[in-house]
Amino acid sequence: MQCPKLCWLSIHKPGEAEPPARDNRANGILVGELAKTYFLGTADCTRLDAAGKPLYAEQIAATKAALLGGAEAIAEAAFSVGGLYCAVDILKRDVNAFSIYEVKSALTVKEKYLTDVAFQKYVLEQAGATVEHIYIMHPDKQYALHGALDVRQYFAAECVDVNKTVTRCLDELPALLPEIEKTIAAGTEPAMDFCRACKDCPFNRYCTRDIPEDCVGSLSGIGEKAYDYYNKGILTIADYAKTKEYAKSTRRARIQAEKVLAQDDTVYVDKTALKEFLDRIEYPVYHLDFETTQKPIPEFEGFHPDESYPFQYSLHIEAADGTLNHREFLGDEENCVRALAEQLVRDIPAGSRLMAYNASTEKNIIKDLARRFPDLAPQLLELSSGFIDLLEPFKKGYYYDPKQKGSNSIKEVMPALCPAMAEAYHRLPVVHNGYEALSMFPRLIALKGMPEYAAVRKGMLAYCELDTRSMVEILKVLRAAI
Repeated sequence: MQCPKLCWLSIHKPGEAEPPARDNRANGILVGELAKTYFLGTADCTRLDAAGKPLYAEQIAATKAALLGGAEAIAEAAFSVGGLYCAVDILKRDVNAFSIYEVKSALTVKEKYLTDVAFQKYVLEQAGATVEHIYIMHPDKQYALHGALDVRQYFAAECVDVNKTVTRCLDELPALLPEIEKTIAAGTEPAMDFCRACKDCPFNRYCTRDIPEDCVGSLSGIGEKAYDYYNKGILTIADYAKTKEYAKSTRRARIQAEKVLAQDDTVYVDKTALKEFLDRIEYPVYHLDFETTQKPIPEFEGFHPDESYPFQYSLHIEAADGTLNHREFLGDEENCVRALAEQLVRDIPAGSRLMAYNASTEKNIIKDLARRFPDLAPQLLELSSGFIDLLEPFKKGYYYDPKQKGSNSIKEVMPALCPAMAEAYHRLPVVHNGYEALSMFPRLIALKGMPEYAAVRKGMLAYCELDTRSMVEILKVLRAAI
């Protein structure tokens, strides 16, 4: 229903799919397991092989046995009829019918969940069951842990019986199913226009393989609008420069486009604007970067589902003469937030000037710490008001190196301006990016007291230190440019 081409590629060319940058399946499994305790006495019909793939026939048989046994609720209730198969996360027996509960780890209901439950209802009714209600069950973002976890309060169950997407899908399915079978059986992949969903599609790289390198999608700020231009035959930045929309582009985008059109690979510098930015910096400047994690099921008092919290920071203190002093924090237990906040206010004196890249992230983390720890709030809130954002000169076009292409992200800016720093990241032994740091934190806790602990801790500290050292080096390049 999202894209027939996606359907065809998933079956005929699965090897062309790319894994997501961040795999959240583990969170889904945790929340799914917790949902099995929502109703007392739920019969679990999950049947998996050694690789973790469903054993369809065994799961269907287990579901039939649970229904015949009078189970009030069934987890992974599996049904197959007329070539259609579905497994309901939780099937609840009502007085004269059943209710479907689709369990998700996301905090909001998404469009794709609605088509999913509509299909489940269709399959169950084709199999002869009566479905009275459909629910999307997900963590309630308003829930805060106080004492023991309350499963009933943790989950929000939203009834979607009369949702327009659900009813439309149910109406369309009888005619759509033969079209799906026809698509799957086709010998060639369907021709499809691009759409906004292409951004997160696992086949994005495959479907855009013929788009030229200087494509309009590489232009700063163009985002998902690029797909609309591709459908109109506007592929390159040169094509886009001929449109009426080009005149409305941001200053940063026009600088990039002019460099591409002139085949000019020299660095652009607005010395006046850049000098004004640099003159706002007061020394010593505290370069700060946090690493954060989050848990779908809160484990600490007062925490909400999926609420992020910092477990590590790096701090490079740069004096006016260029002298550097480095400080750092890395928690050695899961609930390390209080210890981090206390060290942060010790490491950064009141009235200090802080610098971060995309500083809104660091500001929000500090504000959240202030909310969580009222006794530290005055010092923390003062810190949050003292930021300078190193992203500004790149986002506003004071400095542009064509090697950045369309990105102002530090992961593109840093190798463009400081290639030696990029090499330093490649040489790191344990952690090479933020997602690896996040996933390594639970491992660090698990290794506490074991021989491997020291090496993992050292590797995590080395990665985070490079993040703030990169800011120091980028700032050096900016200073030299004026």
